[in-house]
Amino acid sequence: MEAVVIVSTDPAVGTDQSGAVYWEKVHHHYKTKIPSSTRSVTALQARWDNPLQKHINKSVGILSSVLREYHSGWQLQDYMLHAKTKFQETNKGKPFKFESLYLIVKNLPKYSIDIHTVDSKVKTALGLDADTGDNGNISLDTAPRPTVGKKKAKGIKMERDYSDAKRPKLIAASESLHRISEADEAKYKLLKDAMMVSFFSSCPDGPQKTKFFALMAEKFIREIDSNQGELQIMTKPEISDEVESLANNTQSDAQSTPELDNVAIV
Repeated sequence: MEAVVIVSTDPAVGTDQSGAVYWEKVHHHYKTKIPSSTRSVTALQARWDNPLQKHINKSVGILSSVLREYHSGWQLQDYMLHAKTKFQETNKGKPFKFESLYLIVKNLPKYSIDIHTVDSKVKTALGLDADTGDNGNISLDTAPRPTVGKKKAKGIKMERDYSDAKRPKLIAASESLHRISEADEAKYKLLKDAMMVSFFSSCPDGPQKTKFFALMAEKFIREIDSNQGELQIMTKPEISDEVESLANNTQSDAQSTPELDNVAIV
């Protein structure tokens, strides 16, 4: 019955008028919406008065009474289901079948529930206080159904707060690890170069030794030319004991190898 809503909420019309004039306007809007309808003003009013308005009023009244009784753990859907059950029990076993029509007129004050009549615990559990309009009324679909219980919601909030508090530290730790990783990689390259230099420096003069130092010179020149980094020279005293040991082991292994032409410079 969109026509009822349109006429009732039009500030230039409203319900402050005679019934005949009101229903004439409702009928006009109804015919505009459904031109093929043959219902007269009287038939339209009779249809609205009984059973539509009668059953909607009864359903809203039952839900209003249900919302005055708090049930631990219940959500809006539970209260609505309980109201539908009570409606059917008091309607000769017949269920409320005008929900689609109620959704059309639900925003009219006449078919809303006064928030002040709802039990305080119910209001808190369903979050009705924050969702009411200026007129203090609510409709059957006003309160959002919580997706989780109160205890679980509290736990989720605590986890979120804890996560938010830890996030800066986690970010800082991640950045620190990244810097350490980059530093370790750079250090590894320097140590590797130092080991190779130490090894070939101890080798006797020959084409392999000359080739190695020529390649190393080209490598350092390329780095300088491309501005990829400053030339860093590591002298033997700066090499750690562990690196010296590795270099010595490498030298021992290499001395037993007759060919050095396949040494790769990375």
